[in-house]
Amino acid sequence: MLMSTHSQSEAIGVFDDPGRLQNSVDELQSAGFDRASFSVMPSVDTVEKELGHRLGKVADVLDDPDISRALPVSTRAVGMAQGVMVLFPLYIGALLALSVTASNSAGLGMVSLAAVLGGVLGGAIGILPAIRLRRRYAKRIDDKIERGGLVLWVAVHNQEYADRAKTVMKNNQASDVQVHGRLAASAA
Repeated sequence: MLMSTHSQSEAIGVFDDPGRLQNSVDELQSAGFDRASFSVMPSVDTVEKELGHRLGKVADVLDDPDISRALPVSTRAVGMAQGVMVLFPLYIGALLALSVTASNSAGLGMVSLAAVLGGVLGGAIGILPAIRLRRRYAKRIDDKIERGGLVLWVAVHNQEYADRAKTVMKNNQASDVQVHGRLAASAA
């Protein structure tokens, strides 16, 4: 999901590992940051279309307010989506096979076998798009890492939040950690 551009203060970090980026998001959420505070660079193809030329390094767009942002998608979420992509057709296949054989007055053994075979066929059909999803996700990650890393932007409202975001990102081995934009004074 792409997000529009903005003009708020942000802490920025560049990661070379999607797990470390996700750890930063998780830690910051635990520290009180709202899920809506996080955004990442969309696909390289999307950025190149917006720029009108090939993207050299992700560092070239860190401070560009005209680049669209995307919501972070964790490997856990991709795994859950893959599970649904396999299990839903498995369930439908088993249910259809069970319904057809049961409605034809087949014996319990035949109904059970049909349900198992229908489920296997449905699961086999669902596994292909699940594999494609994983490969597409991995390619997008690899494309960004080849160009310098995975960018995480974190909306910050004051210096306290900015410092907390920078510390968490540095602890998770982010590079190019910085804050840009005008910060509000912290409440004393």
